[in-house]
Amino acid sequence: MSNVTEEDTAVWPHYKKLWDTIAEIDLQLDSLNDSASATRRNVVSALIEATESLWSDGAQTTIEQLRTVSNPEQLVGIVEGIIKALRDEFNEENNKIIEAKVEAAPKSEPLISQEQAEELSKQRSGLYQTIKQVVNVAKVMDDVDLEMPKTRRGSHGKRGARKMSLMVWAINGEEIDPKPKYKDLAISLGFEGSKELTAFLKSKGVDTKDPKDGKLSVEFDDGRVLSGYIPEDASSDDIEDDDDDDDDDEETEVTE
Repeated sequence: MSNVTEEDTAVWPHYKKLWDTIAEIDLQLDSLNDSASATRRNVVSALIEATESLWSDGAQTTIEQLRTVSNPEQLVGIVEGIIKALRDEFNEENNKIIEAKVEAAPKSEPLISQEQAEELSKQRSGLYQTIKQVVNVAKVMDDVDLEMPKTRRGSHGKRGARKMSLMVWAINGEEIDPKPKYKDLAISLGFEGSKELTAFLKSKGVDTKDPKDGKLSVEFDDGRVLSGYIPEDASSDDIEDDDDDDDDDEETEVTE
């Protein structure tokens, strides 16, 4: 195994510059039509940063304890269980506080025009392909895995938006708990990934971009019935970035 760290690899300065440029473009593109969510993210980020001294040590201690769990499946269960328990206990109260602060916060204004968004989207696509090559070089030269930016679907707007990820799912009427990620649901149902599940749902007449009444129900050839609904309190901030939906991690221009 290579002893070279991310910042030691020769391509790191070029990679970091590309990453920062893409992040700045994303910030501008997201501001165009996602101002409400942007305000909410800013409120939450500010609260996290202001209280870091109160939670960072405890979080690190918990992480170190979890790293001692040798069984991967047990680790997943423990982590997801802790997250679920915290959400069940505090989500309602936290959301009230967050929404109140969002309501009082200055509304985020778009940073760019629609015309600028089109040009920035083209620029980002080129940068995405360049950073992909840099990531490949780091892997081949130094056996270092550098993170790829998220793909964007559409010329502007939130990355990888997918309403399907807001669904609460059930098989034969039995709710799946804890709620799986869309990609994980697809794999558990026998699909290769989220792209194949989406194609299956479309073949059954489901509008995967905006399901009618926020609900769906489809039957498999083996008789299983997959159903789902979007809770009334679901937030756009809960939409997953689906980085599994493209064949080779290319950017896909699809209007949401």
